[in-house]
Amino acid sequence: MEISVMRFIHHHPGTSARAASEATLLPSSNFSRVLRGLEKRGLVERVVDDRNARGVRLYPTDKAHRNHQILRDNWDRTLRGIIDDPATIEIVNATLRRIEDELIARRSGTDADRDQTD
Repeated sequence: MEISVMRFIHHHPGTSARAASEATLLPSSNFSRVLRGLEKRGLVERVVDDRNARGVRLYPTDKAHRNHQILRDNWDRTLRGIIDDPATIEIVNATLRRIEDELIARRSGTDADRDQTD
């Protein structure tokens, strides 16, 4: 669960807790518990929303960015030699990002209008 939450916050810095909870399919009580754990370990920072004093925005910390880079470096070493063409790697990455974005949009219902017109 923590990985899903961190991944979403990393890709959507400044997101609201509600949006992150919906995108990761976690009930608010579970999401709150996961978020507290991530904050306690110094991976997520809550910042009061400038436009809404009751709202907060979630940001990955410097520690989270360093951990993310370590993970990427490990994946790079693990996958090295499987596909060496940078253009192919970029196509695969772009496709995976689009799939992830579309799945998140479907979960949150943001594509409901588009479905009605198709």
